[in-house]
Formats: sequence, structure tokens, C-alpha cells
Amino acid sequence: MKKSLLLLFSILFFNLGASSKGRHIRPVTKDNLRIAVVSDVHIQDTSVVRSMNAQLYSTRLFNENYFAFLAALDDIAKRHIHKVLLSGDLTDNGQPVNVRLVRKVLQRYTKTYGMQFFVMTGNHDPSRPFTVTDSVSGTTWGYKEIHDEWSAFGFSPRKKYLYWATPFSTYSYKDYSYEKAMQQASWSKRTYHYPQGISLLRPAIQDGSYVVEPVKGVWLLAIDAAIYDPLTVKGDSILTFGGALSGYNKTLQIKRYLLPWITKVAADARKYGKTLIAFSHFPMADYNSGAASYVSGIAAPGRFDVHRFPDPSVSELLAGAGVTLHLCGHIHMNDDELFVSKKGNTLHNVLVPSTAGYAPAYKVLTIKPGGAISIATIPLDTVSGFKSFFPRYQSEHDSLLRVGKQPLWNDSILTSKDYHQFCEWHLRELVRLRYLPLDFKPIARDQFALMTGKDLFAYVGLQSTEDMKWTGFDFIVDFYKLRFGNELALRDIDPHRLSAYRLLANKVEHREQRTELDQFLFSFCHIFSARLSHLKGEK
Repeated sequence: MKKSLLLLFSILFFNLGASSKGRHIRPVTKDNLRIAVVSDVHIQDTSVVRSMNAQLYSTRLFNENYFAFLAALDDIAKRHIHKVLLSGDLTDNGQPVNVRLVRKVLQRYTKTYGMQFFVMTGNHDPSRPFTVTDSVSGTTWGYKEIHDEWSAFGFSPRKKYLYWATPFSTYSYKDYSYEKAMQQASWSKRTYHYPQGISLLRPAIQDGSYVVEPVKGVWLLAIDAAIYDPLTVKGDSILTFGGALSGYNKTLQIKRYLLPWITKVAADARKYGKTLIAFSHFPMADYNSGAASYVSGIAAPGRFDVHRFPDPSVSELLAGAGVTLHLCGHIHMNDDELFVSKKGNTLHNVLVPSTAGYAPAYKVLTIKPGGAISIATIPLDTVSGFKSFFPRYQSEHDSLLRVGKQPLWNDSILTSKDYHQFCEWHLRELVRLRYLPLDFKPIARDQFALMTGKDLFAYVGLQSTEDMKWTGFDFIVDFYKLRFGNELALRDIDPHRLSAYRLLANKVEHREQRTELDQFLFSFCHIFSARLSHLKGEK
């Protein structure tokens, strides 16, 4: 990790000591407390290596993730940070070997560096609420097995915790004791059922939510926002489920106890002078820089993950409940959004980037005396061992080339000098092989991506220059770089090209939309400009 790459200009300053309603939090901490936040590591045991072809059609890497996770933890250790939040998708689908591997890694860093880990599961761990075995995926564990394996990382009380509770606890902060917490920590007491009238199938499903005080004055609120829809009954009432993709849009509807509990935790934090930091896997607020309504202008039907966009009504409820700072993953984006409710409540939603794709990074929170919190984005450039499987990948490429595989992935990815560049190549190939042909309207693939910068400038009536050899495809790749990397992408986009994009977007905004290409350009450039404005703080 190059310390010079610590992006100080990306640090966000805000104060949780005062909310929009004038409520004051008086943290007890006397010194700065630093907390690292890592998300979507999608760790995989390296004894099983998947093909590069599979990786380049996936939104995440598979084989290099183990090395990237260790590199992130090593960097955190070098910074002498001892509190680490993990906001979900630690595995790729809750495979037993990978769940155990996560436990072993966290135990090793706990023993070696004195780290404390606080985990919340994501939609990939588990991928279904109960253990499933099939001929395709093998065995993937459910909540019970995963929660048991990771119980030491926030899911169960520990004597060193100053406070620990769940939505189902009956004791209060004032009469808390470790013994009471242990009595109520059984997973048999921490389950919910789908409400009557919503589903005829109502199994008891575990909820992993908890609040913990690991250091005096700071409460960590871990929210299990995953909802798995019951689908069918097999044989003797054995249920199958859909994946957890809807996030908070459905969470509060199904887990009706959750919002009152969050509200109570936030109120107690104010009452007892605690700094409250919430984290979960799913975003609580929209992450499209105010341009979500334009996505339909570029996306193929049902694509672009529109089902993941948090509804404003949900953000309104969570902001009203008293959540002022929330960290999450799931989208693999480096982003922050400040949601202000109709009543003036503020919710700062911070998306933590994945270590398993572009742009690899993690976050560091610094809590200062008085309640001010700064958040820094730490790029993950240097990863020892990330080239371990390059010879195997080259053999794979040569074999696919001999049999005439089309489209064939570009083996130039194997020239990557560091992990950041490797992830940048992964994104470029992902756009070419998956995003462009599947997620966009056909006009993007058939016309826009093939046009040069000169072609695009001429089309909208702008004067081009000789060096405009970039294409619409390059524009789409840079669009995704900004979307996923935010300020981390700036070093990967040529400044002259970025200036050309701005000129083009400004011209398109005032151009009459006569053709299908005009309509696509209008929406595409509007989303791109919104991201740039958000990045520059011009929103």
C-alpha cells in the first residue's frame, strides 16, 4: 500500500453530536478512535481455482479475493487499527470451506494483532436462509451454521463488551449484564416469521441484528436487512427461497420489529451519550447522485440493478428513526450520499467499495473527542500473491484461442503491474463481455460504442481535435470507473478525455432529442454529469 495514495481529499467531515432536531450526543471517548470498514471480500479457498473466463463475466473476482482480503487486513494492522467492521458478503455463497476460512483468518488477526471484528452477513452469506445442497452449487450453509461459525465476531455477547443486545432482548442498557445477555443470546430466541397475509409459508428465520459497545462511548448497530422470499414447498414442508436482493425496500415490511428497535437504539444512544454508527450490507439511501430517473433511458428492460435502488420512503423512515451515519456494501461502489428527510432529519449513507473488484479499497473512520467523524478511503493497490494464477490463466487463454472461443477475453490483463490495474482490466473486460451486451439498450452496443470521439463531437455539432481517438466504448468504461470508483477513478481517466466528456455532456443537455441515439446520449450524459458533480461537491 502506498501511503501517498491515501486520498485525503476524499475525507468527509461531519458531526454526529448534533442532529437536525438539535439533539446532542456527548461521546465518552477522550482520544481518537479509528475503525476500519471492509466490505464484499467474497473470499474463496484458493485450493479451488475458477477460470479467468468466469471471472470476467462476474461482477467480482473469485481467485484473487483471498490475497486481497489479507492485504487489506495487513494494511489495517500497519495503521495500528484494532476495530474492524465487515459489512457482508465475506463469502461467495456461504460455502462451508469458505465460511470456515473466514473464521480462521479473523481468529489469526485477532490473536496476532489484537483486532476485534464485528460482522454482518450479506446476501451471499448466506445465499439462502437455510442450508441447501444441490448438484450445481454443492452445499451452501444457511444462517444457523454461519452464525455459529462467526459467533465470536459480534453475533454473541463477550465479557469484554460494555453492552450487547438484539431486537429481541428484554433488558435495558441500565440493567445490562453479561449474564443476562448470554441468557437471551440463543438463536432460538432471535427469529422472525413472515407476517400473516404476506406469505402462507412462515418458517422461523434467524435475524443476526445486534448493537454492541466495544469501547466506552461508541455503539455499533449491526442490522440484518436481508429478506429471503419463501417460494415453494418440497415434500414434507421443505422450503425453497429466493435470494436476498431487495434490501431495505422490503426489510421493514417483513421485519416489522426492526424499525421500532432501531428507533429505540438511536434514542438510547442520545440518552446515554453514545456515538452511534450503523452498518449493514444494503444501502439505506439512493446512490445515483440524484439521477436514478434517467437510468431507464440507457438500460435494457429489468437491467442495471434498478431493483436495488432504495426507495426514498424507506430512507425517510430510517432517517426519522435516528440513523445519522450508516455504512454498507452490496453495490461494490465507493460513494457517499446525504439524504435529508422532509422533516429535516439527515442520513449519511456511505457505500464501502469491494476489495474484489474495481476500485479495490476500504474505509477508515476516525471518531474524535466531541463526536466529529472523518472518513477516509484507502486504496488497495498492492496485493501480494495476486499473480499466483497468471500462468494458469495464460494456458486457459491459449486453449480457448485454439478452439476458436468467441468472444475471447483479452490476455493483456495478465500484464497488470499491480492489483489496482488488474481490477481496472477486469472492469474493462466486464463491460465488453457482459455490461454492454446485456445491461444497455441495443443502441449502445450497435452504434454508440462504435463511434469515435470525433464521430460523437461531429454528431452533436462540436469541433473535434486530432487526438480524439477514444470511442463510445471507452466512454462507457470510464462511466463505470466513476460509478464504482468515484474519486479513486480520476487517476485512471485521461484528463483531456474527461474534459471532452464534459463538453459533450453539456452540448447534449441542450440538444433536441430527435433520434434514439439522441435519447440515449441525453440520459447517459446526464447520469455521467451527475456523478462528476457529486464528485466535485457541486451537487
